[in-house]
Amino acid sequence: MNNLSFTFVSEKEFYPIYNELRPIVFAGTNSVNYSIYWSEEENKQIKKLRAEHKQATGFYLFCKDQDKVVAWSFGWPLDFEEFYMCNSGVLEAYRRKGIYNQLLTKMVDKARSEGFQIISSNHTTSNNAILIPKLKFGFKIIGMEIKPRFGLMIKLCYYTNENVAKVIDYRSGFIQNLPYNIRKAAKQDMDSIFRMGFDVWNEGANLAGHFERCYSSPKYAKGTFYLLENSQGVPVSSLIAYPFPAINGKKVLGLGTIATTPAERKKGYAEKLIRGFISFNPGAIFYLWSDIGPDYYEKFGFEALPTKFQIKPESTVMIRAEKELSKLLFEDTKYSPPEYF
Repeated sequence: MNNLSFTFVSEKEFYPIYNELRPIVFAGTNSVNYSIYWSEEENKQIKKLRAEHKQATGFYLFCKDQDKVVAWSFGWPLDFEEFYMCNSGVLEAYRRKGIYNQLLTKMVDKARSEGFQIISSNHTTSNNAILIPKLKFGFKIIGMEIKPRFGLMIKLCYYTNENVAKVIDYRSGFIQNLPYNIRKAAKQDMDSIFRMGFDVWNEGANLAGHFERCYSSPKYAKGTFYLLENSQGVPVSSLIAYPFPAINGKKVLGLGTIATTPAERKKGYAEKLIRGFISFNPGAIFYLWSDIGPDYYEKFGFEALPTKFQIKPESTVMIRAEKELSKLLFEDTKYSPPEYF
């Protein structure tokens, strides 16, 4: 098997060979060609829909032994998030040699590199030759359904994001906790939140004095705290969001007091919290005043405002907005960012 090669090909090159080999590989399977029941009008509609669907680019993979095609795999996008692995096959003489695992790896790597979050497939419930390697690879059983052509089918999904895969484990009851969770802070969370920044913002006060100042802060009263819990449900990072008047109909939020429990720092919790909070507010405009320079926040899409708006030498005011909108704001003589918050 040293002469095996794997090559992605065009749809035009793929289907003639696939149509020739498929009946050989799947001879004897109990499938029903239910298209025989379609009316002439239904056939026309299906033909039209199939042509429109094929506009989405699929992936077509051949395994060749020198010039001979001995295995294949192909699929296509179902939407912006999910890629469907439609069919794979290996000629009988080439089975049990690890070829399917190589096909699977290359298809998953291809779909992941294109940005798909979910890779799905459907299989008959007794197809252990495929179910077992896919489950070992990391696919998860998502559900079952009866299809008129193949009968009872198992749906498998592979999640390219490790944390999303853990959410599926959590939803199915396989694990007890989420990898992490972001939520609005409750009253009973405030001690934990204020303790996170005590070593930096205590201003010489002891913990009791720090708590008193935080609980009575007029500034904090204007915002809403959000926190990130780790896999054990323990709050480890927090931020506060302040609402500001909308700009061009878009929500405007100021982010501040971003802090992480000292023992949990350098683990990426603040980054997850910031990214998560931004994703909860699609299209919103965000401001923040950075006391640690602009570099850290640039990876989230923030940019420092022009020099004329930088009024605090020890802090940088930054914005996260669509580039065209930022440009319009900076050029507007009446524009001014929120004051330090």
